[in-house]
Amino acid sequence: MKRKFYLKRASGNNFLLLLAVLVLTCCAEKKTPREVLVKTYVENIIAEEAYFNNADSLRVHREKIFKDNGISRQLFLDGLKKLQSEPGAWDLFFKEASDMLDSLRRAGKIS
Repeated sequence: MKRKFYLKRASGNNFLLLLAVLVLTCCAEKKTPREVLVKTYVENIIAEEAYFNNADSLRVHREKIFKDNGISRQLFLDGLKKLQSEPGAWDLFFKEASDMLDSLRRAGKIS
């Protein structure tokens, strides 16, 4: 006697659940931590001061900053837009950036 194997039809609920999980994970919004945004912002300010007269060097240095911080330019800009929409978050962001710049000046890493 031969056994016949048939594929069991997946129920509709399992398929919808799988589809919902895939959609949610693929379309999940990437959130950038504030510390990364602050560090990237401060490094960009320093680069702008150092390379203000050389646009090509500034562009290359900015790409290096984004790569070193593990963030894309678009994620950085999106993170800044989200901060602008949150009340009080923008002021806190600039306070953290100012504190980081002050600590770098005191350490003598920037002038």
